[in-house]
Amino acid sequence: MLSAETMTGTAATAGPVSAGAADGQPDTLAAIRLGSLIPDGTAHAMAIDGDIVVGEATAKYGPRTYDPVMGGTYRRSFEHAVVWDLSEPEPAALDLGTLGGKESHAVAVEGTWVVGYSGTRNSYVRAFAVNLADEDRTMMDLGSLGTASYATAVDDGIVVGYFLVGDSEQAFAIDLNAEHPQMMHLGNFGGNSEATAIRDGVVVGSASTPEHEQRVFAVDLNSPDPVMQDLGNLGGRYGTVPTAVEAPSWSGSHPRHPATENPGAVVHRPLWPTAPTLPAACAKSAPV
Repeated sequence: MLSAETMTGTAATAGPVSAGAADGQPDTLAAIRLGSLIPDGTAHAMAIDGDIVVGEATAKYGPRTYDPVMGGTYRRSFEHAVVWDLSEPEPAALDLGTLGGKESHAVAVEGTWVVGYSGTRNSYVRAFAVNLADEDRTMMDLGSLGTASYATAVDDGIVVGYFLVGDSEQAFAIDLNAEHPQMMHLGNFGGNSEATAIRDGVVVGSASTPEHEQRVFAVDLNSPDPVMQDLGNLGGRYGTVPTAVEAPSWSGSHPRHPATENPGAVVHRPLWPTAPTLPAACAKSAPV
């Protein structure tokens, strides 16, 4: 998590070429101060795409409350999802609001889409999406196949994340380009699953087995019958959690990357022939 207040650093190739860089010296990156929503509030940047930065900023503070453990008073802060445009001379935080609750958090951006999660009027937490190309920038409730839901990534209008069913986390994807977008359960390996990244329709994340062994998975949404594929782990009980995916060269065939361009591709088969899924009644959400 990067602080949106002040950040400095040096890089040899990043940023505009300066006189120093032309002389072979590292170029200094100028700090860009991103505004907050209130004078004494804080802000944090979470993701960037082009000139658009997304994150959260303090929208207001609650009343001072005495904490006997701390032996003093404190004010709880309430954060709202925000957007900054670095093309502006002095980027100001744009409040994206909430789904009716007290807080919201933006975690990813791609193109004009911003995604994250927000509280609702009835105290649920729901994944949201905002299309910055829309004039009113309405925050869209993406629903859930259980109780709460959280968006983690977006690519080309397809949002991924996870929802909660009891104490279980389950991976989802929802295509906002569809006429009637519906949340789709991506499956599991007998335990929890969480989608963490997507690129060109290929979703990656982590999932656990009934024995609580953590595995890395991939799901190709371009397939007529998307199946959660087990990519294994590094031999330990707990696998790594993927945070990004490049062009899906592992897949054998892909509309944007045909198999003829990658004859050595390896198809990873699922460890379980049929991954356990939720009951049929929970397979898809109501259209957004």
